[in-house]
Amino acid sequence: MAKNDKLRQEVSAERENIVQAFLFLEEAVERSEKGVIELSAIGSFVHNIYNGIENIFKRILKFGKITIPDSPSSHKDLLDKVVVLTC
Repeated sequence: MAKNDKLRQEVSAERENIVQAFLFLEEAVERSEKGVIELSAIGSFVHNIYNGIENIFKRILKFGKITIPDSPSSHKDLLDKVVVLTC
C-alpha cells in the first residue's frame, strides 16, 4: 500500500469517527431535559470531535515529515503549525 493511500485510509477512518460523534452530539443536544448524564455525554462527544480533528492534523504532519509539537502548549502549537502550512 502506498504511503498516501495509508494516509487517506487513516484520515477517512478518523473522519467516520468524527461524523458519528457529531450525530451522537446532535442527539444529545436535542434532548429536552439535560441532566448530568446528557451534559457529560455532550462534553465527551465534543472532546471526541476535537481529538479526531487533531489526529487528522497529526497524521498529515507526520506524512509530510513535519515535526509534531510536544510541549505544554502542544494543542495550540499544533493548530498554529497547521494554520501556517495552509496559508
